[in-house]
Amino acid sequence: MRDDLTCWDYVPEFTGRQAALAIVGEPETDDPATLRKAMPVLDLMRRAYEGTRRWFADAPEDDDTAPRGLLVSVEMRGKADRTSAELAAAGAGDVRFLTWLRTPMADFDRQTFTREVLARWVQEVGASSLYLFTCPLAQSTATPKPMQRQRAQGLVILEAIRQAGHDPLRLRRNEPGKPGIKAQVFAAVKHDPIFTGPTVFNKAWLRLSGDGDIAFID
Repeated sequence: MRDDLTCWDYVPEFTGRQAALAIVGEPETDDPATLRKAMPVLDLMRRAYEGTRRWFADAPEDDDTAPRGLLVSVEMRGKADRTSAELAAAGAGDVRFLTWLRTPMADFDRQTFTREVLARWVQEVGASSLYLFTCPLAQSTATPKPMQRQRAQGLVILEAIRQAGHDPLRLRRNEPGKPGIKAQVFAAVKHDPIFTGPTVFNKAWLRLSGDGDIAFID
């Protein structure tokens, strides 16, 4: 990795422009020629994000496997769970999330992306990146942080799937008239205080699907 790319080691979350510059091997800059160099990558990211936005807006079914190349933003993840326990229990969280997706606040230029999401996206679209997003943050910013609530929710679900005797990456689709694996898992974890209602569980399940941590087979 070029020495002048170490500036990105201090960035925990990237804007689309920052990510595109890092991918083409450039530091942060306002130089027009350098920005033109990054434009094809930025356009590819924009299309991927808008495709992700449409996929969520279409309210995929529980057993819909997320397509490869989804680009899920930090704001998208946060908005999906930004609901009170009462709203979640009433099922209003979905409405708020879907409404947000259709507002200018969900536009690509207002989003940021984690290092993990960017590393996965680069791999899934078969792109090459001159910057490795998986490298750790520089020591000056590498203060340990508590496990995020969303990550903890995902781990609880994955463990419940395994406890039920299933491989999270090889789940079978629901049989007509029978409860599916998602219903089984929810019954097993619904009393866990990390889930405040079915909507929070549904969003955690959807995140796992979007991140490729759970998948269904035919």
